Amino acid sequence: MAVHPEVKASNLRELADLARANPGTLRFGSSGNGSIQHLATELFAQMTGVKLVHVPYRGAAVALTDLIGGRIEILNTTPPPLVPHMRAGRLRALAYTSDNRHPAMPEVPTSAEAGLPGYEVVAWFGVLAPANTPPAVIERLATEIRAIVESDEYKRKVEDQGAFAAYVAPNDFAERIERDYQYWGNVIRTAGIKAE
Repeated sequence: MAVHPEVKASNLRELADLARANPGTLRFGSSGNGSIQHLATELFAQMTGVKLVHVPYRGAAVALTDLIGGRIEILNTTPPPLVPHMRAGRLRALAYTSDNRHPAMPEVPTSAEAGLPGYEVVAWFGVLAPANTPPAVIERLATEIRAIVESDEYKRKVEDQGAFAAYVAPNDFAERIERDYQYWGNVIRTAGIKAE
């Protein structure tokens, strides 16, 4: 989670305090209604009991430009586009929303370190197949995908993009999808988010 340098908050707790003192005035950008950036910031608002104004964009790059320009105050997005602007002082990262610090920005605290334990947002990508795919095909795909995901070359490429590569077995992945479906569904219902 990053903020414009003029925002008077140096961690998540202070951002929540600022938003609480100025309800409905802090604007956060996202790459669109229902995007992970939108949901992640709505989750922050729900966990802290604050009111923020959502400004949906057609992509995170445009939202980042407006954050740097001061047209919005807050943006939750992946590290790679943030790092050069952090280094140049054009924005300030308040927290990395995971339980471990990110190697590209080790000076940025985790959410727990920044005053909001339990605020973790992890976006993931996976490979899915039709429901009636034969088990032997699923097993073969899983074996090949695991070999790729656990290769040093793949891990390096993924980390260069600000992510981490981790293999998850098919049954465990299905459970993760179901957990996230329930978890984010609750955030969506609580925030009253509607599809556009």
